[in-house]
Order: sequence, then C-alpha cells, then structure tokens
Amino acid sequence: MAALDQRFLRTVWVFADMHQYPQFAKGQVGAHRFQALAHACAKNAQQFVQRIEDFYGYMKGHGVRLLTDSVNEDIISRLYQQYSKDTMPTDTPALLVQRIRHPFVARHVQLLARETLSPGFVRLTLGGPELAGFVSTGFDDHVKLILPQAGQEKPNLPAIVDGRPHIEGARPAMRDYTPICYDADMHTLQIDFAVHDGGPAVDWALQAPLGQWVGLAGPRGSMQVSTDLDWQVLLGDETAVPAIERRLTELPAGTHAIVRVQIADPADQRAWTSKAVLDCAFVPSLSQAVEQLVLPAGTGFVWGAGENTLMSVLRASLLSKGVDAKRMRLSAYWKRGVADHHEEIGAR
Repeated sequence: MAALDQRFLRTVWVFADMHQYPQFAKGQVGAHRFQALAHACAKNAQQFVQRIEDFYGYMKGHGVRLLTDSVNEDIISRLYQQYSKDTMPTDTPALLVQRIRHPFVARHVQLLARETLSPGFVRLTLGGPELAGFVSTGFDDHVKLILPQAGQEKPNLPAIVDGRPHIEGARPAMRDYTPICYDADMHTLQIDFAVHDGGPAVDWALQAPLGQWVGLAGPRGSMQVSTDLDWQVLLGDETAVPAIERRLTELPAGTHAIVRVQIADPADQRAWTSKAVLDCAFVPSLSQAVEQLVLPAGTGFVWGAGENTLMSVLRASLLSKGVDAKRMRLSAYWKRGVADHHEEIGAR
C-alpha cells in the first residue's frame, strides 16, 4: 500500500474512533474533512464509507453536534454513490459485510391481509401505491411501523428536519419490524409479528380491521452479509425468526447454515428449508445451545438477535470460542422493561 493510502486510512481511523480522544469531540465537525479524505484515496472508498458511517452514528448517539449546513442524513449516501464499489480496482476483494445507506422514505400503507402462522405469530400483508420503489437489501433490515394517532384515519409521517426524522403533533406508537417479502409488482410487503409479549403494535396487528391505514418508514440502511461463505450461524429468540427465515432463502447450495432458535412454545417451530445444508434446532435455552456449538472450519459469519441481556451473554460465549468480533453481528431487538429498543451489541 502506498504511503498516501496508509496516511488516509490512519486518518479515517482516528475519525472513526474519536471517542477515544475526548479533546477532538468538544466542538463541531465539518463534512469538508470527510470529503477531503475521500478524495485523497478513492480506491479505499468502501472502507472510507463504512468508517464514516460508524463515526457519524457514534457522534449522533453521543450528542456531538455536526455542522448542519454541510453534514446531514444524505452525506453518507452521496459519498457512497460517488465512491462506490464500481470505482474500485477489479482486484479488490469483496467485503464480507457491506453497509448500504438508503434515502429516507416514509409511506402510508393499508392492512390488506392477516394470517395466523402459529399460536405465537401472525403475518400481515401491507400494501398500497406508496410502496412503489421500496428497497430492502439486508436480511435483518428493519422498518418502522407507525400506528395511527387517536382520532386520525392516517398517522402523521416523519420528515427529515435538521438531519433527523421529526413528526408533527403527538408522537405515535412506533415499533421496528423485519420486512419478510416485498412484491414489487403488487406493491405489497409482508411482516411477521411475535405476539407473546403484547404491546400497542401487536394489539394493532391482531385487532385492526382490514383496510386500516398505518405508516411505514425505512429501512434507512442495510447490512449486506456476503453469501460466499463456508458456513453461517443464525441465532435468536422469537423476534429473530423473520430475519432468519429471510436469510435462509438467500443462502446458496454448498453453504452450511447452523440455526438455533429459542422459543417458549414448541407449536411456534417453523419447518424451514434452504438451498444451504441446514442444521436447525429449536431450543429451550439459546445460551446453552451456543455453549455446546462446534463451529465448522472455513470462512463463516455469526448473526444473532433477541433480548438485550441474552445477546450480551452469547457474544461473550462466542468470543471465548475464538470467533472474531468482526465476523459476528448480535443485535438486541428488545430489552426487558424498555419500549422500542434496538441496539447492536458490542458496537463501539
């Protein structure tokens, strides 16, 4: 690697890990620095975009104000388009994980159909002309379901204000869900709901009359995990079932898929199939199942989602088995006693 490339990557690394250096995080950060770095070494664009994504998300999450006249929600998308993988040398190896940003879109859709899959799951079909152009490229993407406010036929939808989604009026109930199947011709989208724990979104999913309007926002980004793997481990509780089902439809023949799902009711088990070689078990204890897990040789990736504390326990167990932290993604889809919780476990 040329000296310029090394300087570029070192500089971006400092930006991405700025939280280690508090003296850097006391003021505003201008986008011109990011753009100058991008111009310095376009061939490392993928690394640049991912590092800046991570940095930008960290700074927002920790209350550091960015220059609103030059940094907004679209900057990552613009940089990715300008320095996309098409501009990289053909000999650059494909990344195991790529993060893609999508333009922010909020839509009104109608409830078209309801199907009970098992005692603990119901599948809704949402649709309407505003679903035209819907994009979801990651198997664990999430969309924000926005319930109608009291007395309204349609919920107020968020719009980007100063770089962040903002909804006029009273804040509606909102929850994150994984899109299962999008039909571009019919403009329909299917979403599964785990009904055991209840809540406003689950109550709506079970009781809302067909034809009722609801809001849908996102996904704002996708994590694309390569399917060119020797193996992939998929772990989770009931809330992870939709993402696991979607991933199993993507994995090709020759890949070894190891699935462990913790469910409370055996009647909620799914009869999954996949082109991949499938080793699937529904277990009473996911932590015990992971302790007993023997990982195959070769290139692999571990994905998991579920309750916050459980995912933290799994991460520690996987690290003790020698799994590289860069080759796993564990997310908290919910947290006991906290509404609308979503967190990537171990994210810096």
